Amino acid sequence: MPKNVSEMSVAALEKALLTKRSKLEDLSSQRDRLRKQLETVEGKIQTLGGTPAAPGKLRGGRRGKRVKNDMPLSGYVEDILGRTKKGFTVDEVVQKVLEAGYKTKSKSFRNVVYQCLYHAENIVQDEKTGRYQLTS
Repeated sequence: MPKNVSEMSVAALEKALLTKRSKLEDLSSQRDRLRKQLETVEGKIQTLGGTPAAPGKLRGGRRGKRVKNDMPLSGYVEDILGRTKKGFTVDEVVQKVLEAGYKTKSKSFRNVVYQCLYHAENIVQDEKTGRYQLTS
């Protein structure tokens, strides 16, 4: 079969056109089936209390606006550890920071707090109790 359209016979052109139309119909029906499946899944998501993805948006990445806090996490942590001499465990620091009004969307906020404690120069961990304390 010639590659150049001007060299093709009318019958060959009609056959090629028929093949393309057939593929187009197959793809259109496949798209319709997938849309129905997507609608079903989104209905189930809404039933469970979730929100479906916005049309044309990909999942993942940032979810909404970034949260703004009055001061950085290290400020909250130092303020909380400065109130006690015996110190707090990581879980206690997480709880106190959230109670103090720190806003986060982190799925692993405990790990974020641990990193803050680990890298702070003025915070030490008591090896016996595992509690973190603010140094003078």
